[in-house]
Amino acid sequence: MHNKIEEIIKRFNNELEKTSIEDFYIIRFDRSGKLILAGSIDFCYYHDVEIIFHEVSFICCPASTFTVNRLRIANEFENQKLNQIMCGNQEEGFYIAMDDTFSNISYYLVAQEIEYKFQEIKYFDKDKVIGNC
Repeated sequence: MHNKIEEIIKRFNNELEKTSIEDFYIIRFDRSGKLILAGSIDFCYYHDVEIIFHEVSFICCPASTFTVNRLRIANEFENQKLNQIMCGNQEEGFYIAMDDTFSNISYYLVAQEIEYKFQEIKYFDKDKVIGNC
């Protein structure tokens, strides 16, 4: 399972690198532990990518928009620090780091699975909107 997660993250990073997307925010986090992050360069009208994490047991990221340009499996040092923060109550899962490599900031979550989709999701038809958002 670990190799599957690493492969998904590698494919995601390769696709993300081809875009200008680096802003993300939480669009949904439900009781089942499903967390969806939306990514875009223009959140006024649409988002271009969704990252879906399943069975999330820990989140450490801003509630507002934040910058991410790379995902990865957290390293052993980060895992130890996260275990301290979670007081040993973490669920089984993968420790995922979401990096802003420009600012050298990382955000973290623990999840069982990850998937993503690059697809423009429009909030409304911007041609019919008068003014700016």
